[in-house]
Amino acid sequence: MLEDATEDAKRQADTAAREINAKLGKLPAISESIANDLSNGALKNDQVVERLKETMEEHPELFGVAVAYKPYEYESKRRLYAPYYVRKQGELQLSYR
Repeated sequence: MLEDATEDAKRQADTAAREINAKLGKLPAISESIANDLSNGALKNDQVVERLKETMEEHPELFGVAVAYKPYEYESKRRLYAPYYVRKQGELQLSYR
């Protein structure tokens, strides 16, 4: 019985690890897509907040997503700008850092 329990625990751990890796494996592609769209001009500054919200809606496994600009990059009179969407108790909340 001990061997069976040990094997079952290993199978469950392997399954959980595969699921976690599959979900985390999406993160680089998500962040690269937003970064590339910002860099090449396909995503305009005034569209960033909506894009972050859409990303959170499309990927319910995400806890949060943000974009942080270099100082004065977003606006010449605004030193820092970093919109951030986070999922709290199942609801999306926007904040700025």
